[in-house]
Amino acid sequence: MATTLVVDHTYSWVMSTDVDPSNDGQGFDTGPFFRAIYESLLTFKGGDTTTPVPLIAESYTTNSDATVFTFKIRNDVKFADGTPLTAHDVEFTFNRLINLQAVSAFLLDGIASAKATDDYTFVLTSKVSNPAIPFIITSPALGILNSKLLQAHGGTDATDAAKTDTAQAFFMTTSAGSGPYVMSSVSVDQVVLKANTNYWGSSKPFFKTVIFRNVAAATELLEVPKATHQIELSLAGDQANSLNGNSKVQVKNFTSPNLTFMFCNANPKVSPECANPHFMQAVRYGIDYQGLAAVAGNGAIQAVGVVPDAFLGALPKSQAVKQDVAKAKSELQSSGISNPSVELDYITSSTGLTEALAAKIKADLGTVGINVTLNGQPSAIATPNYRSGKFHLGMAQWNPDYPDPNDYLPFLPGQLVGIRAGWVAGADPSLESLGAKASTTADIATRGQLFQQIQTQLNQGGPIYPLIHPGQAVVATNDLTNVTYNPQWQLDLAAIGGQ
Repeated sequence: MATTLVVDHTYSWVMSTDVDPSNDGQGFDTGPFFRAIYESLLTFKGGDTTTPVPLIAESYTTNSDATVFTFKIRNDVKFADGTPLTAHDVEFTFNRLINLQAVSAFLLDGIASAKATDDYTFVLTSKVSNPAIPFIITSPALGILNSKLLQAHGGTDATDAAKTDTAQAFFMTTSAGSGPYVMSSVSVDQVVLKANTNYWGSSKPFFKTVIFRNVAAATELLEVPKATHQIELSLAGDQANSLNGNSKVQVKNFTSPNLTFMFCNANPKVSPECANPHFMQAVRYGIDYQGLAAVAGNGAIQAVGVVPDAFLGALPKSQAVKQDVAKAKSELQSSGISNPSVELDYITSSTGLTEALAAKIKADLGTVGINVTLNGQPSAIATPNYRSGKFHLGMAQWNPDYPDPNDYLPFLPGQLVGIRAGWVAGADPSLESLGAKASTTADIATRGQLFQQIQTQLNQGGPIYPLIHPGQAVVATNDLTNVTYNPQWQLDLAAIGGQ
């Protein structure tokens, strides 16, 4: 067994405080870390996200309307301290997440009950039909916790857990999972994992130690050609591509499921111009989507709809909206707005990509006859404005919380993104009804068709415009094997081998 694997990233994750999966198990920064320590009921194989497969659960069944999910728990799983894992630990984990009211609690919105009916049976009941649940529970935020260990150190799943749970300090010193790794140490700049010597699984991790380091991208670019057993997660497409041909590294380019989108605020009190339906269409057909993908660089593609290509319900590429300057000018004339001038609001980026996209959009819409003023602001200023619906012509990002089209219902009227775009409930009853039906339809094929209908209608007349899925890259030294990207947790560290 090799000694150490190093994973570098420019983390926004506060390593020295956020090591409780129920508090911070959802995100690009933390996915590989929590995935290595805490195992979920279901998982995905390799880079696939279309079919959840058993992990802690050996099998599961769903009732006909997708409201009751019954999981049979394996009887051979043990936590790192040797304690057998049972359905009672699963019940504790789910109820603690709900009752902590932490960031990831939204994953279990609508859950009526989470109960162990015996030592190895766990039943999850939803208030409404929710066929996305098998996909949701693959999240590292729902990695199963050692309930006895946590309860002995201040953890609780009681309804007042948000006020009474005091396990945070314990998580800083000890992990409480069944995964192939355990946490060894944590500091501001790095977290160290050690192989779980009591791991129950048949496949033991290749590396005895994994070190997560908080490193600037520029430093990663300089260090990786000289390193061994090292992975870089922060390099932009152009930076990663500069390493192509270097015999010491492997560059894995792929299209991210993350979505960059734009919207016209449909609230006339925020922007009378953007709220005009003909103006919205002028913007839609004035954008050079292929040009934006080119600006975004290697691996980037036009977003055909809000749902990424690899997910159920994605639109075929043939339905992509295409730039039509003549149509855009005609729609602008029909709007009755003379010499329109609007503000494009967005959060500035560290890579400069958002700024480059904004400049391209300004030029595109200028060709149509729309004067755009760029208003990029740092996150601390722009994020509250975006969330409170104050962006005029806005550009933002959406990163999937789980690989299922239900995660894109927030783009509908009256939902999270819809509200931020001034698109309130009742603005499009037909579309809202279609969304409610799609989210609760148990039949997979029918559900996929419904989500395609939703996106077709969004593309035809909604105020939200899918722009691109950016390219991403994972750079690894050539002595590593099986470095496979998965959008749910990015990397499965235990599956990575070495030479």
